[in-house]
Amino acid sequence: MKKIVVLLLSLVLFASVAYNVASAADISTEEKFNSLKKEGIFTGYPDGSSKLYNAMSREEFAVVLYRVFELADSPRTKSFDDVERNRWSFTVVEAVNKSGLMVGDGRKFSPENNVTVEQLAAILVRATGYESRSSGFVTGTVSTWARGAVRTALDNDLIDKADDYTAYATRGQLVEAIYAIFKDLNEPALTVMNVEAVSNRELKVTLFQPATKVEDKRFTLVDLYGNKIRVGVSSVSRDGRTITLWTDRMFGGVPHTLTVDGGSPWGFISYVEDTTKPQLQSVTPLNNRTVEVIFNEAVDKASAENEHNYRFNNGLRVQDADLTTDRKVLLTTNEQQDGWSYELTIRGVKDKSDNALDQVTRSISSDYNKPTVTSVQVNNTAVVTVKFNEKINPDDAKQTNRYAIDKGLAVTQATLESDGKTVSLRTAPQQDGVLYKLTVSDIRDLAGNRMDTSTNWKFGGIANPEIPVRLQWIKAVNNNTVEVGFSRSITDQDIANLKAYILKDNGANVSMDGWNQYALRKDDKSATIQFRTKASGDPKLFNPGHYYLARVSGAASLLTSDAADELEFAGTNVDNPPPYVTEVKAIDKGRVKVSFSEPVTNVDEAAFTVKQLDGKLIEIEGDELNNRNALVWDVVLKLDQEMVPGWEYRMTFNEGVITDASRWNGLKTKNGNDPIAIVYSARW
Repeated sequence: MKKIVVLLLSLVLFASVAYNVASAADISTEEKFNSLKKEGIFTGYPDGSSKLYNAMSREEFAVVLYRVFELADSPRTKSFDDVERNRWSFTVVEAVNKSGLMVGDGRKFSPENNVTVEQLAAILVRATGYESRSSGFVTGTVSTWARGAVRTALDNDLIDKADDYTAYATRGQLVEAIYAIFKDLNEPALTVMNVEAVSNRELKVTLFQPATKVEDKRFTLVDLYGNKIRVGVSSVSRDGRTITLWTDRMFGGVPHTLTVDGGSPWGFISYVEDTTKPQLQSVTPLNNRTVEVIFNEAVDKASAENEHNYRFNNGLRVQDADLTTDRKVLLTTNEQQDGWSYELTIRGVKDKSDNALDQVTRSISSDYNKPTVTSVQVNNTAVVTVKFNEKINPDDAKQTNRYAIDKGLAVTQATLESDGKTVSLRTAPQQDGVLYKLTVSDIRDLAGNRMDTSTNWKFGGIANPEIPVRLQWIKAVNNNTVEVGFSRSITDQDIANLKAYILKDNGANVSMDGWNQYALRKDDKSATIQFRTKASGDPKLFNPGHYYLARVSGAASLLTSDAADELEFAGTNVDNPPPYVTEVKAIDKGRVKVSFSEPVTNVDEAAFTVKQLDGKLIEIEGDELNNRNALVWDVVLKLDQEMVPGWEYRMTFNEGVITDASRWNGLKTKNGNDPIAIVYSARW
């Protein structure tokens, strides 16, 4: 269930006690003590008493941790001046110190000092890896450093609410906490069969095996953006195999993941409340007595098959309505007259959420002549153009399996052009000097007449087609950087040659004398272009309230006729920030991952300084890139010494090393005169 951070507690500890600890229901602390005593975790005093109300010293607490977690004995090195080798607790103190569960203050362990409730909470949360399920404020007296641990311990029933968490912990409180860990980890993990969103505040979880105990803390819900959403158990079915969970409101149509008992996350799309009315997609006569009606979504059977919801003019009557799929209705009519036009009015048809279609009227023509192919041609971009004698059914036209080319040449895309009669076919790579034959079949016209198969249409292969690209947008992303987008994928060579020329500012000519620019790929079809001038490496060029005209060049086969390579865009008040570090995360005991706000280069370990919070320097062995010319979003640093689990470390950043992709702006290392520092925990 819970992830155990220290020494694989679930594998080591519970192998011997999983079935011996009594149920926690309505048993006293004394009875819990006796159960744990049988397992050798606790021992009584010489007089046989448990003294559960006594305070507990640090070395007494260390003994319990040593036994519970079956810690390995440390070599006979002496870490603390106040714990001599001949002291009864020497072995266990060294063991808990080596494991990172309890550490001293320099060379002092203070074995006889009493443990406070907040110290108890912090150490057990560190040992178990438990996480808080709320962000509620901790009432009562608690040290600032311990608030998070106390909140987590309260959420996981390790401690009870108290007025003062700085007070000494009793042996009884330790018994309750250790027993809660036993009880939690002995509970069998839930085995999930399915997760389904039934509303935007409700989930249904189906299990393979019935559950005997279901608690809120066994479930963690996260949305696509990593935001945790509050979740709790609403009800459990009688057979224990269906759990209904309530949640805070989930945004509809967004991927979410539900984690149960710390297992693999279950992904689902959150529920979308349907308030949209259905729309009529198409009306097509199939023959002189049948009309096909298709809606854009699944419709209600009763309303879809109600003949009174469909009405023709010119004496044509609906005799039957049959819902053949969830959104297709076949209307049977009396005989239509060849060459006549009819209007069909539809109303009252509802979708599955009871939203009713707005009344709509469509015209059909009683045309019974089959469509035919009139010509087939290939252009210099290797697009095969198929022309028909009349407008054809759009759904049929885009189906690539309606077009077959010999010699194994596949049709990869079929597009119906705006005239409704022309289909453009894109194919797999054609070969130069090869004669191809095209066969077209099974395509209907708008009246539903199906063509006869048309064969033996010939064209010569185009081996190296020109692929034109159209400039689609320019926008200012900050006051010296623009983003440009294209209609097709752009190559690395396109990026290398890409240039933008600013022609006008509010209609006035612009001189770019002394300007430099740097292009960087953003994604498959777009790039950013950053400018600097002789006067400034971070100039304010694209100002709010202004509009600019730009011309773009460099992309191969860019369309330029009729100023297709020119677009206007508006200025912005967004500054171009230097790159900065967004996250520092320990990924194992000797490595740290550093992430940046944008792609950077010149990355080297010399740019980073790592220290413990007490100021001790942690040397950096190197970085895993080992390439200062690489352009990266993150880097992994290798440390010369291992980090202690649960400890916190501080990273600062050195000037004059890392830069942005253009090498114009260095990494941000200060806020004003104060160095930027990121504190991270040694957790992985």
